[in-house]
Amino acid sequence: MVVTFLSRYVLLIFLFFTNHIISQLRITSPKTSHQQLPTNTKNKLIGTIDVEESVAKAARRYLVNENTTRSIMKKYKATGSTENLPCFGCPPKLTEANKCYIVRTARKQRHTPFCKITNDLGLNVCEQTIQNVLGHKGYHQHIARKVPFLTRCHHHLHLSWALLYKLLTHQQ
Repeated sequence: MVVTFLSRYVLLIFLFFTNHIISQLRITSPKTSHQQLPTNTKNKLIGTIDVEESVAKAARRYLVNENTTRSIMKKYKATGSTENLPCFGCPPKLTEANKCYIVRTARKQRHTPFCKITNDLGLNVCEQTIQNVLGHKGYHQHIARKVPFLTRCHHHLHLSWALLYKLLTHQQ
């Protein structure tokens, strides 16, 4: 009976410290929902694999997924480091100065095609990029509605109609 109590007590202490160690090994990043391993854990994995064990044994020892351990090892062999590189996506091709140049050119020379603005800019961007920049700055392409021009006769008729009906109200 005493042995059972002591073994349960030891088991509870072991589980407490194991959970505490596991919670310190895994740190979640506030930016993503994925868990990222800290650098020291990655370095321990690499050291364990280099010294004696296989990838599977090292993964079990540090309670890390085996595929994660393999990808860490692959990254270490390729770069020589286990640091996470910043990933912000593709860098923009146009700077703020380029965007201002596009807007300035489009305002001064309204009828200039987008391909000419692209060639003048000297960067390898498509015409859709130029159109997107202008759209974000509030310049949208609109085609004026085609209306017939008024002749002098039409102008006088319109003016006489306006003077005739100027004094009338809605009830008349």
